[in-house]
Amino acid sequence: MLVYQLKRLLAGLVVVALLAGCNSEHAFDFSRLHDVEAEGTWGLPLMNADYTIGDILSLADNPELIQVGNDGTLEIHYEYEVDSVVSASKYLDSYFNNPIEVSGSASFPSMDLPIPSGNMQVLYRDTIPVAFPSDLVVINRADLKSGLITFNITYNVDRQVHVVATCPQIVNASGQPLRVDEISSNGTLHNTYDLSGYSLVLSNNSLEVYLEVSCPLSGAPLPSELSFSYNLSLSQILFSEIRGSFAPLSVPIDNEWDFELDFLKNHLSGSLTLLNPQIKCEIMNTFPVDGVIELEKAEFSGVGVQSSLLRTTPATIYVPGATSQFTPVDLPLATSIMLSPNFEHFKLKGDAVINPNGIGSELVLSENQLIHLRFTVVLPLHLTTDNIVFRDTIPIGNIDIPDEPAFSNLFVRLGINNGIPLNFGMQVYFYDSQTQTVKDSLFMNPQIISSGTEEHPRESELFASREDLRAVQEMLSCDNIILRATVYNDNAPVYIKSDQKLGVQLSVKFNMDVNALVNHEP
Repeated sequence: MLVYQLKRLLAGLVVVALLAGCNSEHAFDFSRLHDVEAEGTWGLPLMNADYTIGDILSLADNPELIQVGNDGTLEIHYEYEVDSVVSASKYLDSYFNNPIEVSGSASFPSMDLPIPSGNMQVLYRDTIPVAFPSDLVVINRADLKSGLITFNITYNVDRQVHVVATCPQIVNASGQPLRVDEISSNGTLHNTYDLSGYSLVLSNNSLEVYLEVSCPLSGAPLPSELSFSYNLSLSQILFSEIRGSFAPLSVPIDNEWDFELDFLKNHLSGSLTLLNPQIKCEIMNTFPVDGVIELEKAEFSGVGVQSSLLRTTPATIYVPGATSQFTPVDLPLATSIMLSPNFEHFKLKGDAVINPNGIGSELVLSENQLIHLRFTVVLPLHLTTDNIVFRDTIPIGNIDIPDEPAFSNLFVRLGINNGIPLNFGMQVYFYDSQTQTVKDSLFMNPQIISSGTEEHPRESELFASREDLRAVQEMLSCDNIILRATVYNDNAPVYIKSDQKLGVQLSVKFNMDVNALVNHEP
């Protein structure tokens, strides 16, 4: 019965061990309670453990982000690789924002018609010039992924007419020119033709379509005055490749990726600034010419917070062309970066200019050409802090401590050997989630643990006591504890290394009236 009662009492003290972030395997070997001599005062060592910074960070949700540098300093590593920061397909697909349209009309006496040939009378011939926009590129040849050519023709001849339109400069994959051959009998012709897989072979950035309208010699009489009108349009043009002379191509950059610092998720307030971030920017440019990127933003951001990697903006990045592997480029880097658990995104924003020197020799622009971008961000934990406050809510089982008159004056001793160059202010609250109230705290005031070094750890002792079991019962009736720790170093830069240790010794003692315990009815 004595052992059972002691187990019930000591089980409630497990929560104290959470001050050091320990796991249950470090605490409470109850077998030591068997066959002990009954004394008036009991003292039990519950824990004697060392925790390194490396051990603590290995418990983070994403420990693979934490690496150890050559000097033992811990580093946060992030890498972003983007295959299409700038894509030629975006430019090629947007070259035709609006259709190219050409219209014309003619009227003349039917008596002016040329002499018939064979059984057909040629009513109308025309050469239709189609000019392409030349402000961005002078096209020599262009391969089409897709496109449409539409003919609208009206006439006032009350006979069946034969319409033929040909264009030697629009050719299919076999090299055959485009030919439209249609019969119409109602005074109008409206047809659209698919240009997918065709190529444009231009001269002076234009092409010509030859139009001929004819009719049989017999039929309804021709009107004395003939009239014809046409409208030709090229629309929905998408290129797979263009050969020609290009003006500078400006392509906007606006990319964003998810980014979270999960191991700071219990952070409450304050700031954490990392000094001398190491950021490597590498670019692979498969365009056949050099480029320039004017980068307005390269930053971590979240609701109400942002932190730029750049010392000045816009940052100019010179991009060598026709590269088949990643090439390092220089960035004007910030000398420090602020970290926040509210970060949600990593954002790049700016403009890329391909072929900045403008029109020159013929270039080939293919839809598969890209600018790849890779950021490797290495953030050594060389940092300053300003009242960083962490909070973690830890569920515990409701522990029922019976009214035993034999036990009183619970006393807890927490010894700390701090080899970490940071000061800590620690407090534990006992929280009842049903009533949403904090019923007690382990200490009267937050307890200060002073900073130390690996060579000279700072020793601290923290004490907590309860004079009777009523206080213990109230404390341990809660279903959660809230661990709150303030970390500060007065903004003095420190290095955090993997082998820096926090030593924890936890022991408890209490008064016991053996006679009262023996005489108490269970």
